[in-house]
Amino acid sequence: MSHSYFDTTPPYLLKHRSHSYYLRDGKRTEGRFDANTGITVSNSGLNAPLPDMIKWVNFLLGDQRRRDVYDLVLKRSSLEEMWQPQVKTDIDSNGDRGFTTDIGLIFFLDKSLAPMHLGHGGEQNGFVSYIDFDPQKQTASIIVFNTDITYPAGTPADKQAVYKLRTAIRGLF
Repeated sequence: MSHSYFDTTPPYLLKHRSHSYYLRDGKRTEGRFDANTGITVSNSGLNAPLPDMIKWVNFLLGDQRRRDVYDLVLKRSSLEEMWQPQVKTDIDSNGDRGFTTDIGLIFFLDKSLAPMHLGHGGEQNGFVSYIDFDPQKQTASIIVFNTDITYPAGTPADKQAVYKLRTAIRGLF
């Protein structure tokens, strides 16, 4: 993951950095470029292009061809321990209902999609992302947006674009 980083962009990657936007009341505004994530750096400060995120997902899925290398980073048993339920919840990290049942260590667990469905999402400075994966079925999805849409108060989740897309993708699992 040679083009991934936390917080502000290293100078040699600035030319590759995308811009972020907000859409509210039909008006698009640009997000602050290269925002300092401050205290939330470990919460949602990861910046990574899709090729690097695919490497991360392959690590999570446990690509057997790379097991020796992966175990140098984190033993599979430790990773699987992070997938054990720690806290019960009815909503995910972005407040959406119907996607999660429990919180593990870093990952959200959705037991409605058997045998094991895990994920994590976040949004910051106009960027929105979700990773969903099932290590037993060896399936995964990555959703990324560079535009955060603000809907009018009271808009039902099933009328929101990100919710609709996440629901459709869940059908693939």
